[in-house]
Amino acid sequence: MSASAFSRGTGFTATHKPVERRRPKELRLSQRIARLLRYGDPRGRYHGDRSRVLEAIVLGAVNRNWPPDRIYRALLDPRSQGGVKLREKLEQEGEREARRYFDVLYQKALEKWRECPPTHKTAKRTRRFIRRLRALIERSAWPGTSGATAYSVLLAHVEIAKAVGSRIYTASVRQVAERAGVHHRTVMRAHRRLCEAGWLRCGQPGEGRKATRWTLHRPEGASRLRRALMKQKKRSQDGAAAGYSTLDADAFRWGALGKSTGRVFQAVERLGPASIRVLSRTTSLKPRQVRYHLRKLVIRKLVRPRGRRFERGDADLAQVAALLRTLGAGAVQHARNEQERRAYRLHRLRLHMLALARERRWPALELEPKVSVVGGERAWRQFVLGIDARRLSGIRRLLLGLPAGKAAHDATDAAGRPGR
Repeated sequence: MSASAFSRGTGFTATHKPVERRRPKELRLSQRIARLLRYGDPRGRYHGDRSRVLEAIVLGAVNRNWPPDRIYRALLDPRSQGGVKLREKLEQEGEREARRYFDVLYQKALEKWRECPPTHKTAKRTRRFIRRLRALIERSAWPGTSGATAYSVLLAHVEIAKAVGSRIYTASVRQVAERAGVHHRTVMRAHRRLCEAGWLRCGQPGEGRKATRWTLHRPEGASRLRRALMKQKKRSQDGAAAGYSTLDADAFRWGALGKSTGRVFQAVERLGPASIRVLSRTTSLKPRQVRYHLRKLVIRKLVRPRGRRFERGDADLAQVAALLRTLGAGAVQHARNEQERRAYRLHRLRLHMLALARERRWPALELEPKVSVVGGERAWRQFVLGIDARRLSGIRRLLLGLPAGKAAHDATDAAGRPGR
């Protein structure tokens, strides 16, 4: 029977249209991203970096299945303070440059979304595993200064994994250092100890702009958690303190109260009024060690005794950090890390430009205003090191437009305006 006869006899057509994939439903932005889009960053969470504000808004919109055109229109809305930089680029450099800048932001957001999706089937199971793992971390012994540092670094990894909802995640050394409140070289030494102990596994080392890929593990030698550990009595302060770490506070940096004292303070905050015996069992510290750390906390009025128990005091962590002369150490560390990141990106950009110039046989360029590069490797090295960093990207685009292997005397620029 032919296809036409079959279609006439049954009412079905012989050819069928391909089934189109249903587009995912666009969701409303989260409350934090909506405020960031509407009011910008008044609290200074992104330290005045408008590029990071744009990246956060675009990533939040991608997580909610927003198409790129809708994100672009929302950022160009005059009422949105979060898109001021994109609107300035549109006014100063034109539609083409603004769209190119937005495309870079959108591609970066897509890469982050593919590496760490916001919602997936195993997120709840992973967070349940992380809660049990954190309980095991709290019950494990972390002796000495190196143990307290490793404890802080591991808690920073736990917080990152919990936020992502996956045991496999990416985190740079400086990102972990800022969360743990220690130097990035200290984090590198702690990573070696944690990997040897079986808490962490390094899957793919970081290179260039890609961060290191980590996997959280439960050590093989760790004993099984008792059922009573997962059914602890919840206090009134438990809801506020669950998953909250104060070890990155300036008052608990080395040179101030220290990480071990911060661990005891965190246990007092989490449990409420607790005795030395309970704190010793919770932190796996000896009673004399708990008494030593409580004495330091009582002197600074962060903890006060109530009978045989100890509870949270009235002093503020920022005030204590000011008295110990460590207030602002975290902000200084963040600013230093941002400066090192910018210097590293600039160094890679200069290396890339030199490689492009080498492929094109060190061409001669005429740039606006009154800037010229004579051919030759030495002239190009001096030019790349001395040129303003804001013009490097434009000159790189100009080099990319030249064919590889072109002679130096034929590569003079006649129409480019790379320095905008």
